[in-house]
Amino acid sequence: MRRLVFIGLLLCLLISAAGAVDQTIPAGYTIPAGITTSSTTSGVVSTTTQTLSQSVIASQTSDTGQLQVTGTKLDPEVLMYGDTGTLTVDVVNTASHSITVKRGALTGNGAITVNDKNYAAVGDIGPGAKMSFTFTIKAGAPDGIYYPEFSLQFPEGTSLRYLVPVKIDNTGLVLAIQSQPDAYSAGQKDSITLSVGNPRQNSVNGVTVNAAGPSITMLPATSFIGTLGSNSASTTTLNITPAAPSNLTVQVLFTNGLNRHTQTLVIPVEFSESKTRADMVISNIVIKQSNSTIDLTGDITNAGLTPAKAVVVTPGKDVTGIDPYKQYVVGSLQPDDFSSFELTFNAKGATSVPVIVTYLDADGNQFSKTIPLSLGDTADTSTTADTSFPILWVVILLLAILVVGYVINKSWKRG
Repeated sequence: MRRLVFIGLLLCLLISAAGAVDQTIPAGYTIPAGITTSSTTSGVVSTTTQTLSQSVIASQTSDTGQLQVTGTKLDPEVLMYGDTGTLTVDVVNTASHSITVKRGALTGNGAITVNDKNYAAVGDIGPGAKMSFTFTIKAGAPDGIYYPEFSLQFPEGTSLRYLVPVKIDNTGLVLAIQSQPDAYSAGQKDSITLSVGNPRQNSVNGVTVNAAGPSITMLPATSFIGTLGSNSASTTTLNITPAAPSNLTVQVLFTNGLNRHTQTLVIPVEFSESKTRADMVISNIVIKQSNSTIDLTGDITNAGLTPAKAVVVTPGKDVTGIDPYKQYVVGSLQPDDFSSFELTFNAKGATSVPVIVTYLDADGNQFSKTIPLSLGDTADTSTTADTSFPILWVVILLLAILVVGYVINKSWKRG
């Protein structure tokens, strides 16, 4: 009987020890709420019931707290209204073990619309690994900073949430006239210099300037600038030849990311008399006439504000130029500069002669000015006739006076 009692006590002890071993919790296991566990310390057995808050904290510490958003990137950096861009969020696992992510999402807030589907099945992110989540978004609000929400969902029901700043700025490029002619003329080539500025907070690409207008010839009609950085500017020159008054429409095209935009500037092209163009003035005219042949000399001055090139002086119609000076090539005349010239021509029966001055501007446009000169009225034309005949009579008269004086002097000495 004693043996049976001893064997029963021994079996009870073995069963009790086996139960204590079964209640040991594996490392890294999160205990669900409401489960009671026991532990033995120095031979003392204690029990613990896991609460709901302790379960959630353990889950967040093991997963959410060890996944970190290390960076975001928006392309383009600043959206314009209606632009589509890509938003990338980088997440790094700082734990020493893999973390399972159930789902990744970006939630818009009305101002920002998410065009992509969410990441429905993400999977494991290894220890120290980085995972990037990219979403396509569209800007649908006025200028400002908006915050769509990025989130990661974990299997245990917890989540990581992060607000991503997105800038919207509808400022476009600035197109301005840097220089243009003070007047336009039919068939005359002129240049317009434009400045294209980028006041935006980000660079834009593919900047191109196009220009066109009725009755206006452009060469070239398109100018390519390329990339234009933030707060920078570039210049381009348009060469135009108008045939009639018109409007020149200038468009600057650019891309913000993959989004194409256009700015427009209208430049009136109206005909008028230039106030800065070279102006040829003839002065100090001297005319010498022998029968029907006339030799004309004088000075020609550029009284304008721009240089005159390839200046040529010729006699006009109704007279015939003869050698040695059928025409006179002056060359270039700077503003306020002058040069002498000489013409010889046959003007039989003519009372006046038109003098024609032709010249070119810096763009190669030819200009012509006709200046009429009278051959008879010296007072009106500042001309002098050939004075060789009166001078001869003066000399003869002086010689006669000397001879008479000499004879009178001799007669007095004899007397």
